[in-house]
Amino acid sequence: GSGIFKSEHPATTASAIVMATHHFNDPGKVTEASSMMAGKPMDGLEIEKLDVRMAERGS
Repeated sequence: GSGIFKSEHPATTASAIVMATHHFNDPGKVTEASSMMAGKPMDGLEIEKLDVRMAERGS
């Protein structure tokens, strides 16, 4: 969801993910899908800096 919609090019990112998923057994198509992923991805979040955490993770 947010990894697509908060990327620099949401439509292209979504198309690349669908292509790679649909052709997961075809290395050429996965490579082609990967090359479509140009631009800046969604910014990462540091869990320690989140104001609200829905659940604790890990041990």
